[in-house]
Amino acid sequence: GLFFSFFTSVYITRFFFFWKEKNKSLSSLSFSCLPDSLFKIKTINFVKLRKFAYSFSLLLFLCGCFCFYKTKGFKYGISFTGGYSSIVKFEEKVDSYVLQKYLSDFFKKNISVKEYGVENVLKITMEKENIQDKKTADEQLTTAISDFFKSKQNYNEKKENENENSNKFSIVSIESVEASMADDIRKNAKTALILVLIVLFFYIFLRFKKWKFGIAAIVTLAHDVLLIFSVYGIAKYFGYIIEVNDVFITAILTIVGYSINSTVIIFDRIRENMMCNQNISFIENINSSISSTLRRTLITSFSTIMVIVVIFLFGGLFLEHFSFILLCGLSLGTYSSIFIAAPILADFSRRKK
Repeated sequence: GLFFSFFTSVYITRFFFFWKEKNKSLSSLSFSCLPDSLFKIKTINFVKLRKFAYSFSLLLFLCGCFCFYKTKGFKYGISFTGGYSSIVKFEEKVDSYVLQKYLSDFFKKNISVKEYGVENVLKITMEKENIQDKKTADEQLTTAISDFFKSKQNYNEKKENENENSNKFSIVSIESVEASMADDIRKNAKTALILVLIVLFFYIFLRFKKWKFGIAAIVTLAHDVLLIFSVYGIAKYFGYIIEVNDVFITAILTIVGYSINSTVIIFDRIRENMMCNQNISFIENINSSISSTLRRTLITSFSTIMVIVVIFLFGGLFLEHFSFILLCGLSLGTYSSIFIAAPILADFSRRKK
């Protein structure tokens, strides 16, 4: 997707511009139906506002830490803990809460039961403890659900004329993650995140030839990740529980890539202004660079967020948590690119006035 997007932007767009120029219709080309004055943004003193941004970030982080303490941290998926996750299809709708309570009592441990897309399909997740293999898990789950229907004998007797298929179900799929594999996934996820930050630091350092740009970028990315975890804790505190699994890590790495892209654009403008206009102070350069790229940052972020909102609302249960993390992360990434990254660079610079 990134490759084709790059190809389209560089080649296809260029082709249409040359075609318009050849036909002498380029002068009539318009990029907006709204007046240009609507998008003119005056230079804002973002460096002066950095203390408010730092305070907001600190407050959000502390709220997240409090919520983490109250909710006892992350809720790891079976990708990290090891266990079995089954997709079960029923002939008729089954109350997920009632089934979860029954299965938890049956297995003598916590069982998670959630609707999976449609009301008659449930996702049942259970830990690996006391279950030897996937076949055993399949057999035990089949027995448990069968007993669940048998336990409702009085209910069934009132419906003697009901179709016998009402109690039928089928286990569509069952996913198994070994404990050793779960440990590897957890370690590899941490390693991947650390390596990304290291590689991005050297990328920024080599691109801008100054270590302060690299430090500012990495601090900003670490800020974004910590605030995403804070939002996770707050969401969990209010009952919106998201499993930390490989999809969650994918969302985090996606956000890191998006955030560094917005940050690099601002840093590029700062470097350009440093070379073109050496008469202005470094602080004025930063404020001017953020203000001049603000329209691009906001429009790009808004268009991306609109797509994520559509995925969140209509993407189904499987994509709901992924898109929620992306939605929060992209919003925080946009905020940090404007209010955190360059102001941190100003704090690191000796040229700050």
